Amino acid sequence: MKTLKQISITILALGFLSFISAGGGGEQQLSPIIANKGVAGPVSASIQQLSAAYGVDIQVYPSTVNQTEVSIALNWCNTINMLIGANTDPGQGYYYTHNSGSSWDGGNSLPGVGYFSSDPAVVYDVYNIGNPNGYSSGYFNYLEDVGSGYRVFVKKTTDGGTTWLDSVRIPDNRNYLDKNHITSDPTSGTYSNNL
Repeated sequence: MKTLKQISITILALGFLSFISAGGGGEQQLSPIIANKGVAGPVSASIQQLSAAYGVDIQVYPSTVNQTEVSIALNWCNTINMLIGANTDPGQGYYYTHNSGSSWDGGNSLPGVGYFSSDPAVVYDVYNIGNPNGYSSGYFNYLEDVGSGYRVFVKKTTDGGTTWLDSVRIPDNRNYLDKNHITSDPTSGTYSNNL
């Protein structure tokens, strides 16, 4: 007998597949990129059909290293600029575009970040007053092993990902093991532009 949780998950999955196959919410929804390459075992007909309809998984920065736990951010003040962070074999990969994704630059190792780092999270703030290039500041949040455990660090870019300021360690003595996150307040309220 199936539990209520199993039934709910099944209904949710079927609803998602129906939603996608029916057009997925109109023109404003982003098309999902679903890959079936490298999947062990048989791939369901539904997934194969979705993969054929929506395309294949494409690395924006082709490389021989693994790029996992990807985080992506759109620059609020210059929407042709996007930033991606990823776990890579040599540390933290950073990839950016200044032309809406037509081409990408960056590298598989964010300068100044150690090999024993993980869990990238990227965000842009909405503040670009006085920045002549029109970019708001981008932030790359990650965990890094400092010998006594993992700590949270943040790096900042003011030119859309091309160059980065030194890392700043968030003052905290907890040993973080997994999945830090970062966001920015885009409102005009009390906490506007705070991370």
